Amino acid sequence: MVHKLIIQIQVQKMVYNQDKHVQLLKRSKDLKNKDKYLEKDEYSELLHYNVVIEHHLFWEQRYQVYKLMQNFLNNTIDGDELASSVFGFRRNLMNSTDQFLSQLVAGEIKGFQPDSRSEIFKGFLSGLFTLCDEFMEDYENPEFYTSIQNGFLKFEKVLNEE
Repeated sequence: MVHKLIIQIQVQKMVYNQDKHVQLLKRSKDLKNKDKYLEKDEYSELLHYNVVIEHHLFWEQRYQVYKLMQNFLNNTIDGDELASSVFGFRRNLMNSTDQFLSQLVAGEIKGFQPDSRSEIFKGFLSGLFTLCDEFMEDYENPEFYTSIQNGFLKFEKVLNEE
């Protein structure tokens, strides 16, 4: 079975409300200090905004992932190096997201709006991470190479349409 890296193209434009996002972040922190939590709807909205930030930050670094996959397919790096880089990239993206959210709450970021195109690669990095995780210690498997190649071709197509 060939694994597929998914690139979802969103037709609907994301509506992002920075003021509401900051309000939810602050409220969540205040409640957490009292061992309480946001209600389900608020929590869902907060998660949605946080994911939008993560997608935006990934979008800004999309060419790094492109180059990484290209290097693997060109045999410049092996599967272990690809996986290690993907795991590191994901960790750095999570850290960047946390830092961005802290700056947002501190009022250091004003008038932010995510790039509307950032939703195009929704779930791609998670899919790439999962693929690398599933083939851990079996990166020589032809199915791994084929999955990366298919994902790369889709990724490249979307980048060329920018």
